[in-house]
Amino acid sequence: MLSRRALIIGPDSASRALFSEVVRRLGLEAIHIDEGPDALKRFSEIAPSLIVFDLALPDLPSRPLLGRLARSGPVPVIAVAEAADVRATVEAMRAGATDVLDKLASADEVEHAIRTAVPCETTADEKQNPSSSRYEDIFGHSQKMRALERVVVRLAALSTPVLIRGESGVGKECIAVAIHHLSGRSDRPFLKLPCGALPSDVLEAKLHEIEPAARGGILFLDEVGEAPAATQARLLRIVSDDSADIRVLAATSADMYRLVAAGLFRSDLYERLAVATIDVPPLRHRREEIAARVQRFLERFAREFHRPVPQVSEATADLLRTYAWPGNVRELEHIVKRWVVLGDEDSVREEIESRRVAEQSANMTMSDSLGLRDIARRAARDAERMALEEALRRFQGNRAAVARFLKVSYKTILQKLDEAGLSRKRTA
Repeated sequence: MLSRRALIIGPDSASRALFSEVVRRLGLEAIHIDEGPDALKRFSEIAPSLIVFDLALPDLPSRPLLGRLARSGPVPVIAVAEAADVRATVEAMRAGATDVLDKLASADEVEHAIRTAVPCETTADEKQNPSSSRYEDIFGHSQKMRALERVVVRLAALSTPVLIRGESGVGKECIAVAIHHLSGRSDRPFLKLPCGALPSDVLEAKLHEIEPAARGGILFLDEVGEAPAATQARLLRIVSDDSADIRVLAATSADMYRLVAAGLFRSDLYERLAVATIDVPPLRHRREEIAARVQRFLERFAREFHRPVPQVSEATADLLRTYAWPGNVRELEHIVKRWVVLGDEDSVREEIESRRVAEQSANMTMSDSLGLRDIARRAARDAERMALEEALRRFQGNRAAVARFLKVSYKTILQKLDEAGLSRKRTA
């Protein structure tokens, strides 16, 4: 980035320090203002490329000032709010904020938000080999992710929509940001629409606001499966209109097939979004990268909080490697952050053990509370298996005879035998 500036407005020293560190690492100069009245004056003086705005300014209502800043020029505004303050978040989006971050957001989340808001320059080497530089945290730790990296590089060169699928916390937005920076649109806007985080009226207003700004750039639909019907209709118009010149990337942690089948998501919109798909595997399916991720998080948070880098004992390493990580990379990041802040390895082990016990208890409770429909399905499967076994015995394992007897095709009987675990029965 070329001598660009970030105007950081707000008195919270902790969040201000975090944003300052991240913007400097990304090549921007950080300029701080503690109080709101100076904001408009300083804005006109320094012409920032980014504004970070604390919604808890003590000296004046934040929404009018935020609105004036947002209207003062085409500069992205990232608002910072308490996680529980839903009203402030909604008001900030209505006032024109590009994004709203939790005050306790991690450095990784802050970096993603800034990269999303402020286009960065991408070198030719990065476009050919993303894991060599800024994308190593995403792709550089396992064979599965390096294979996914190759898919990302290929798709970045296209203009088609991409649907990124995966559990919460696996890094779907990181993948979308990587596609943006590796694409021919890297110098154009990357605008995020949080489909599941806003009331429907606010979501509609936000889409109306950002659609013109997204022309020539990328529109990222986060948790698109949660978009209400009216928003889906408008998204279909956008993704169907080639003249709009908007590339659409979408992410979901939902089972989109099930949503479409249930009539909760438009099949025509799904087909257009899923022209190309990326499936991001959960962390438990790529355990080989856990140790490297832990070390990188330890070093990052040690720098951030000016603490020594903790040493990882063998017992803790085993625990980290074998835990299921239902919250994926995001959960791992938060655990390591707590470790660095507290400086207590024992408390980290206790936390993971308690989460493991809670998860096992939840799974047992879910198993104990199976509904009648699930019980009926099990009974039907058991009855079908017994019928197949009896038919195999009757016809001495002759599967063609079994198919004729049960009045189904030979292909169907092979499939049923395989599902019932009986496919090894030999034909007599």
